[in-house]
Amino acid sequence: MDPGGRSRFSAAGALSSFVKVTLAVVAATALTAGCKASMSVGGENTLDKAEVQEEAAKQIAAKAKMPKPTVTCPDDLAAEVGATLDCYLVAPGDTTKLPVRIEVTTVGEDGRANFDISVGSTPIR
Repeated sequence: MDPGGRSRFSAAGALSSFVKVTLAVVAATALTAGCKASMSVGGENTLDKAEVQEEAAKQIAAKAKMPKPTVTCPDDLAAEVGATLDCYLVAPGDTTKLPVRIEVTTVGEDGRANFDISVGSTPIR
């Protein structure tokens, strides 16, 4: 507040927040076409949650040409065609959560599962 009791509005702060959200939405929009990844299937016929999160973050960062986001998923991913996992990402220095859907597309006899990663453009509230 200023000496007259009025609230101060920081244009720089508002612009910074706007730019962060805009960058997150632009990155997500660029990713709606999705990324692809491949991982080894674990002993329980699943893809480990931590490994899925890490691989998704790496692929999203590479596709968006941005620093690696934090991807958070609720559980392991079943290694069967059509299995999906709904996760979210948060870009470095931001708090906006964007939805991430991971879907298994193929499971090979070589013990590798391939999956698509898509990022939504509407923030999770």
